[in-house]
Amino acid sequence: MHIQAGLANEYFKLRYGLEAMNNDEAIYNNKSISLDCARGSYVAFQIVLKADEAFTLNVGDEPYFSRDSAQKFIRVAVDGALDFRLNIIDMAIDNEMYLWGEALLEQAVREMPANRAVSVWVEAAVPAGTSHGVYGGKIRLYIGQLFEEEQAMELSFSVEVYSYTLPAPSEYCCYLDLWQHPCNIARKAETPLWSNKHFEVLESYIRSLAELGQKVITIAASQLPWAGQSCSEEHRTPANLYEYSCIRVYRNQDETLRYDYSVMQRYIDLCMKYGINQEIEVFGLVNVWNGKFPVICPDYQEPIKIRCLDADGVYRYLTKPEEIDHYIVSLQSYFEHKGLLSRVRITADEPRNREAYQKSLEHIKEIAPKFIFKAALNHAEFLSTFQDEIQDFAPFIDCIFREYSTVCEAMEKFPDKRFLLYVCCGPDFPNTFVHSPFTETSLLFYITAFLRMDGFLRWNYTVWPENPRVDARYMTFPAGDTHFVLPSNSGTVLLTLRWKALKRGIEEFEMIRQLEKQGSTTLVQIYTKLFGTDIPEEFVAKSGDNCDREMFESIDDASFLQLRRELLQALSSR
Repeated sequence: MHIQAGLANEYFKLRYGLEAMNNDEAIYNNKSISLDCARGSYVAFQIVLKADEAFTLNVGDEPYFSRDSAQKFIRVAVDGALDFRLNIIDMAIDNEMYLWGEALLEQAVREMPANRAVSVWVEAAVPAGTSHGVYGGKIRLYIGQLFEEEQAMELSFSVEVYSYTLPAPSEYCCYLDLWQHPCNIARKAETPLWSNKHFEVLESYIRSLAELGQKVITIAASQLPWAGQSCSEEHRTPANLYEYSCIRVYRNQDETLRYDYSVMQRYIDLCMKYGINQEIEVFGLVNVWNGKFPVICPDYQEPIKIRCLDADGVYRYLTKPEEIDHYIVSLQSYFEHKGLLSRVRITADEPRNREAYQKSLEHIKEIAPKFIFKAALNHAEFLSTFQDEIQDFAPFIDCIFREYSTVCEAMEKFPDKRFLLYVCCGPDFPNTFVHSPFTETSLLFYITAFLRMDGFLRWNYTVWPENPRVDARYMTFPAGDTHFVLPSNSGTVLLTLRWKALKRGIEEFEMIRQLEKQGSTTLVQIYTKLFGTDIPEEFVAKSGDNCDREMFESIDDASFLQLRRELLQALSSR
């Protein structure tokens, strides 16, 4: 058996499709690699290999025999001063039917067909107490069959650990807001909603968010706040995307209402256990998406759906405006009693009708005046219209580019308010889709820092279609738009290359902010190299209405590796 193998940087994303689209051939010339890392971070690279006959790939120590006893195996082992972990990288289909590197598999063995490349993620944590210096290592490939194996190839790597230490994720200044959809997690894990088993499953997902520095807890306070993302109307890429309230409502014999907040509080406590504690964003009270569902309470300003177990044992929905008001007032009282009210944000997702949104805000302010508001906006005029009413703004990236002067004026006028950049199913560039280069995620965080935004928001984390491990497409959304992680067969979170890209981009945001505090001139050089200027207004002025690939001279892997190296060098020289 003839094998080919080489080393790629962590930004590499294996692509397979038409023969002309495959991108593995150049990698096999790379027999060594040099890497850079901060303390308190991690170092990663990839091994890419293939063989001219079918084989079993084993990146662990476990024994494995193929049903085809004649099939050979390739075992990969890493030897070095740092403690490396290996994951086979699974492939995902994009909208053009190409395959891209995606999931970091937990199982150590996979059977591979002949002449088909596979990539392996190699990662080691670099704790804060690691001595700075250069660490070397070897990768050995063994070929075997049945009870025998022999070494076939040796590759090498070196890691320079810099003296700079990243803060712990809980101390990141990047304000990260990835919306959570716990009901989808319950469905994929096949657990009863809000059961003890569901919360056991949720723990690994919450932990993965905390590792990114997530700041926000997402709460659905009514049924179907996003109307299931139109899943009832989609038949080509089936999905169940409904989210349900975590607050239980009961009607007593005397017609009074009572509320059980224990599930909501348990979820809040779980998030806070992992340091996600700066904000509680509440969906389902303003700008409620209704899709094609009937309106339950036509006399109310929002199509809010609040499920209630009546005294006769029948589930009904609240149909009287005064009952919905009572529910909202009670929710405010609960948060106030728990000392959480200052962290709560009543959040709107892309309001489109200014008059309707204004009416909803005014009504909630009238009945529950202590609530604070937040909005993700894809209409720039909302920023100027609601500057006084809304505390936290998350304008869509194209809105920022079209109305950057308005954004800057608001940031200067309201320094206590928070401004986040967000992307969703658009734009195509820069974004975090399956087909998006790894470096586009880093670029998003460089842009976020450069435009003086406080952090990053995205609507997705676990909004999976029917079978996301096989086909991640949903409706016309670009593949991967709905999630950053995947459900494993064991019920725990399965990380992806895009999650790793997110982690890396957030780390770079932290380094940029640290250099800003130090007044480093290195940022001028880095910004000028990436954006053509170190003045955001000049960059935005040449962009037209959106951020375009042509605005950047070089956004390839080598360029971003060099940018990160310059950040590390500048921070380590002080």
